[in-house]
Amino acid sequence: MTRQERLEAFTRRLDGATWEEIASSLGYAPKTVRDDIHRCITAMPRRPNIRYPGLRRYVEEECGGSVRQLARRCGVKEAVLYYSLSDGVPNRDTVQAILSATGRPYEELFDHDPV
Repeated sequence: MTRQERLEAFTRRLDGATWEEIASSLGYAPKTVRDDIHRCITAMPRRPNIRYPGLRRYVEEECGGSVRQLARRCGVKEAVLYYSLSDGVPNRDTVQAILSATGRPYEELFDHDPV
């Protein structure tokens, strides 16, 4: 779930909606929504292992901190994305897929010294 979906789910739950109602409106299974919200409340936040600060911010804000979700949006294999953003260097096709999927300019996502 994205950050925005989590906020909506949590707000609706506080307002008395059932897990089934929330899940139906967001397109998830009730158990998925319940488990995700529970995990967010009980788990310590973990930053995605991305060496590019601009792209890390995008993943945190728009993909709920999930590199997996970014991979799905970009149509790139998860393993390739995990490796190239944490330890390696993304190839031109991967960078282009990320830029196309995010709609953000290169300078915003990649044009900083890797951490």
